[in-house]
Amino acid sequence: MKIITIWFSIFATATGAFAQGLVNFSNSGQLISAGGNPMPVSGDQEFIFAVFLAPSTTFPNSGSMTTFTDPTFGIAAAYFTNSTVAVGRINSRNQVDVTTDTGQGFTIGSTVDFIIRGWSANLGYSWPASMNNLLFGNFSGQPWWGWSTVGNNLVLGGLPLPTFNVFGNGLNQVQGFNLVTIPEPPALSIAGLGAVAMWLFRNRQKNTGGCPLLAFH
Repeated sequence: MKIITIWFSIFATATGAFAQGLVNFSNSGQLISAGGNPMPVSGDQEFIFAVFLAPSTTFPNSGSMTTFTDPTFGIAAAYFTNSTVAVGRINSRNQVDVTTDTGQGFTIGSTVDFIIRGWSANLGYSWPASMNNLLFGNFSGQPWWGWSTVGNNLVLGGLPLPTFNVFGNGLNQVQGFNLVTIPEPPALSIAGLGAVAMWLFRNRQKNTGGCPLLAFH
């Protein structure tokens, strides 16, 4: 956990000087649970969270629900980890550049729709790795996953614009959510497996990691 947090801090510092579109990521008022209890389930358990962007015209209203593998939100724009000290909370990061690796032309002042996805680290430390491991059952222990409702029309900040928080009670923000255990691979629905397979096929030729520093996992 400490090593991952250090890498995230270095990445945040390095990208700050070249910011193209910023958000704040803190869920102090919108806690995340696992199985109905504030995460983590055990003190040293790791969860990975990522924000995924889409054009602001994708969903008409905030609060819409989508699926965990919806390819509309296919590229992780930034990664985060859970706090093992403050239950239910993600390690906060402010002024995070979420546009560098999306390849979708977003920049300062762009309005975006977004979701937050979370999963247990035993599935993988990046979105592509977690999808691959989920599809082929390549994980040990009990995996968890969960995702937020859709946030609408979030304005990406950066001078001279203010930087907004993705979590909150506003119309363009999302609330906390609950992570649930994932069934064993044979119990996963055919539709769910098909969605994962489609996502992998569509992104096989792309670098969709969103965070090069996690490529070694």
